[in-house]
Amino acid sequence: MRIISLNLWAGTLFKPLLEYIKQEAEQTDIFCFQEMVFHGPAEQVTKHSIRGNLYAEIAAILPDHNGYKRLAPEGSQFGPFGDHVVPEEGVRLGISIFAKKDLPLKNTGEFFTYPEDKNPFAGGKPGLMTGNFQYIQLPHSAGLLTVGSLHGLWQQHKKDTPERLEQSRLLLDFFRQQTGAKILLGDFNLEPHTESIAMISRELRNLITENEIFTTRNAQYKDMERYKDYIADYAFVSKDVKVKKFDLPPIEVSDHLPLVLEIE
Repeated sequence: MRIISLNLWAGTLFKPLLEYIKQEAEQTDIFCFQEMVFHGPAEQVTKHSIRGNLYAEIAAILPDHNGYKRLAPEGSQFGPFGDHVVPEEGVRLGISIFAKKDLPLKNTGEFFTYPEDKNPFAGGKPGLMTGNFQYIQLPHSAGLLTVGSLHGLWQQHKKDTPERLEQSRLLLDFFRQQTGAKILLGDFNLEPHTESIAMISRELRNLITENEIFTTRNAQYKDMERYKDYIADYAFVSKDVKVKKFDLPPIEVSDHLPLVLEIE
């Protein structure tokens, strides 16, 4: 089985992004996409060249996959500070999973990684598109395989906060309740040496540290050296997942590198 996790960076590298997804479609069983724009007109909708119906455009080039959406709260934006993007009316943000139609899915689900009645965002401004988790479950040699995708909370920096520690607790509580094999991937918006990452690493294998990955970003991320912000994305697996290959191809279809995981 082959899984690709990728933060789409709002689709600003639209043409190479679609070309990459189309190229990988036949050999990839599951795509986990973070930072995706849904439901809107096909034309570019802001000065940032962000597309309003990226979900539909990706679905059109993945006819052999079923798509599953996790929408951020209505009114979400790409950031509450400075020159950030507020989508036009009718455009929703979130994450999505695309799974091949011939996979015998047993279950799908989703949840916020923060209490829904609280605002975890710095500056007191609500509406970020982060803090979303979704998963699919399918048969596996271990009985069941749960594949989860996270777009972790963004809070100006990527160090521990009470909200991020709670996010890790919520994720671990969920996975502890699942039988069988477990995979957790996505953009966590966290530095490697945080307790928020260490908590998960104590229960699941951290493939980023195991493979001594230096960065999950590329030259499209202009502030990488300025902030020494090299790693944001992670892949975790339970011990009963037999990893055949884990790779981050050095391509620029986003300001994140794809996480490509192959398992038996």
